[in-house]
Amino acid sequence: MPATPPFTGNKSQLTLAGQLFNSPTALSNHLKQLLWSQPLRTPFTDHSDALMREWVTYHPDAALKVGTGVQHFYVDEHRDYGTTSRAIYIKRTDGTVVDISYKEPSRALVQLNKTGLLQRSPRDVITDFKNALRITIDPQCLALKRRVFAGVEQRICPVTGEPFTLTEADTDHLYPMTFDAIAWHWSLIWDIRPRDVELIDCGTYFKLADPELAGSFAGFHLQAANLRVISRKANNAAPRFPTRWSVL
Repeated sequence: MPATPPFTGNKSQLTLAGQLFNSPTALSNHLKQLLWSQPLRTPFTDHSDALMREWVTYHPDAALKVGTGVQHFYVDEHRDYGTTSRAIYIKRTDGTVVDISYKEPSRALVQLNKTGLLQRSPRDVITDFKNALRITIDPQCLALKRRVFAGVEQRICPVTGEPFTLTEADTDHLYPMTFDAIAWHWSLIWDIRPRDVELIDCGTYFKLADPELAGSFAGFHLQAANLRVISRKANNAAPRFPTRWSVL
């Protein structure tokens, strides 16, 4: 943990790298602007680099993220479950790369201001947990897409009515057994609490550390899910039905 919390004593104002922000949310919004204005694969420089170096120390897993040390920060594109987006990456001094959410350290600062402890917010705990569960079922989704496109180059999307190829395909969980609902029910049945689950940070994603736990969810998902293959365009435009998680 950094030696000195960054708060000024005036409500939730904080100072990082000599820059004053009215709140952790204002800091997060500033980082979001940097995320979308920074040229891709170009190292941050000057004031932005200084801000990033201090900001990353407030990540709950700062030691793991920084590793051998920060060479530089940069922005690159990545795919997040069907959507092309951007992420901030750390290039470490040993040449390895890890992504870092522009929101997570800012949310940890909220917890630090409220509780005096530097820790993940409940939202981030659940998000990381669910993302690790998604990684567990990736083989099932890929196998279904390959079966659907076996021997053909194109299919007609059942949602848009337009042709699409395997590279343009996504898997969709039919309502009401959405991925979120399946994960939530599995957690309740087996009394799995996201905060107690050990995750492995693989750089650009998390995975479950316990292979038996991963196998349990994969088996449950295989029985409960009603999957279909649709175009990425349709999946990106589909309504979302998030489950309200109340148990960490």
